[in-house]
Amino acid sequence: MLENKWNNIAPEVPQDFHNKFEETLRQIEQADTVE
Repeated sequence: MLENKWNNIAPEVPQDFHNKFEETLRQIEQADTVE
């Protein structure tokens, strides 16, 4: 669902950006759970 939203909003965004974005989100989540 979220993926479709992204594609509709910014279809010109390269896959590489999405990959980095996902990776950053994962790191943030890990940082939150470390506490």
